[in-house]
Amino acid sequence: MGAKLVWQKKNDNPAKFVVSGDITEFADLGRLQLELGATSELDLGGIAQVNSTGVREWMKFMRLVNAAGQQLVLRRCSVSFVNQLNMIRRFAGGAQVASILLPFACIDCETQTERLLELAPGLDIKATTEASLPCASCGANAVFDDLPNIYFAFLGESN
Repeated sequence: MGAKLVWQKKNDNPAKFVVSGDITEFADLGRLQLELGATSELDLGGIAQVNSTGVREWMKFMRLVNAAGQQLVLRRCSVSFVNQLNMIRRFAGGAQVASILLPFACIDCETQTERLLELAPGLDIKATTEASLPCASCGANAVFDDLPNIYFAFLGESN
């Protein structure tokens, strides 16, 4: 079993929650749904993994959110969460995906890092993924560590 899914409410109006851990069959997302306001933001940067039963639990959570008329904004979606957005149709369940974390890897020391990307109309994916970052460990270039057409595929889906 991985890390337990936990969340911490950061403020109200709109309600903001920082969510971390693994989305699995043990994730009590129904309890999270009860804590949400009419409009809420979820910071998903701490989601380490989503397993197959976690996908089912997340989809059930999104149905509860929609049935309650709640609006969600998803921020700092982790790489593992973005992977699910790309594999599972309507994984965002109608929520607005406002920002994602991009995977970068150092060319020299292979250190993995992430960069925040705010999603906005007219986003230049090519420029975003072709830019390199200095590696925090060795100073060499860290480059985008995925295939852009696959990593950003969810943007073409109406959530």
